[in-house]
Amino acid sequence: MCGQGTREKPNNTGKLRFAEQLLTTENIDILVLTETHTTTLQCSRRVQVLEQSGLAARAGVAVLTKAGAGWEVLHGEVIVPGHAIMVHLSHRMCRESFWLMGVYGDISKGQVSLLGFYERLQE
Repeated sequence: MCGQGTREKPNNTGKLRFAEQLLTTENIDILVLTETHTTTLQCSRRVQVLEQSGLAARAGVAVLTKAGAGWEVLHGEVIVPGHAIMVHLSHRMCRESFWLMGVYGDISKGQVSLLGFYERLQE
């Protein structure tokens, strides 16, 4: 996603609107969005944010679904702030549940930070 807007227009929500359209057009149930570049991704009439973790002006990962689609978060956990979340999901029409991990690797300092990220994730 690379932020909600652009460097020139930080309040532009065009990229979030694109994610909304993608959910609808492609009939996607769950979408993991990376590079949100915000601590709080706002819900809209069309999209529900199930879980998220972000850092101000960089990184960020969120799990989205269409508003009213029937998905429920049984448990959500930030594993690595701004970079990895784990969500236990179920749907109102099904007794089964599943875990989903959303990951956005930390490459802020190249291979060193990426290796450290994977070590933290494994822990």
